[in-house]
Amino acid sequence: VARAPGTPGAATDERGAPDSKRLAGDEAVATIYTQTGVEPTDEEAAEKGSHTAVLAVVLKPGRGRAAEAAILEDLRARFESRPGVQTFHVTRPTLFTLEDPISVVIYHDDLDVLRRLSERVVETLQAVPGIKDVRSSLRRGSPEMLLSYDRETLARHDVGTRDVAERVRRNVLGEIPTQLREGERKIDVRVRLARGSLDETEMVRGLRVTPGTAADKRLDEVARIDVAEGPSEIRRVGHQDAAVVTADIEGFDLGTLSVTIRERLAGLGDADGADVVVAGQNREMEESRRS
Repeated sequence: VARAPGTPGAATDERGAPDSKRLAGDEAVATIYTQTGVEPTDEEAAEKGSHTAVLAVVLKPGRGRAAEAAILEDLRARFESRPGVQTFHVTRPTLFTLEDPISVVIYHDDLDVLRRLSERVVETLQAVPGIKDVRSSLRRGSPEMLLSYDRETLARHDVGTRDVAERVRRNVLGEIPTQLREGERKIDVRVRLARGSLDETEMVRGLRVTPGTAADKRLDEVARIDVAEGPSEIRRVGHQDAAVVTADIEGFDLGTLSVTIRERLAGLGDADGADVVVAGQNREMEESRRS
């Protein structure tokens, strides 16, 4: 489950707590496991963060597909109607990995075109009966604060732009004044503001950036601060910029659905000069038959 990038981990965890409590009372559920955020070593850390959470549900032995389907439908209904939830993705344990059942790849070198076409593909797939859990690789970007320093104000207080920028960098990213040695390993000791101090933009606006001077100024007194959305993830498929829309299927034949999707997406990218390709498991099977 993904919320807006930048959502603090505590808020993500708190908003997901009702789902865990509700499932804990379901007679078909044996175990519930939740994870908020991501370990720094996780290979998928680029797509995850404090705004994402994983909810794993283990059913009691002997519970069949009907119990699983009922729980999934309940969760889907809750996530689709819940404010703040941007995307969610349902997966099941598998012995081996295949591509997603439905995968549509959009190729273009303009991010705005990719975003607009991927939204249209998502809307098209959501309208096809039998398709569930549609998601796009082009999610909202992480929030950014753009700083434009007031050089005249800084000059009046005999403070350099570089000094202020360096102080902001140290407060946000920290600095490494020393290292600890553990055997042959050297471990950096990083000093920075507590994570909670940077969760709100007002905390950053209030950073003291000219301590020790006659006028102890806040960051927002010496700089214009604009809050914007940073660039979202851009995938490269076959050395080309691309957006990938994937989905699962339920109760329908994959081959028939693939034909329906191709018909509904025909000509979608022509006006923008974009290539829209239907991939996924069906293309894997077609390639296997040809080989």
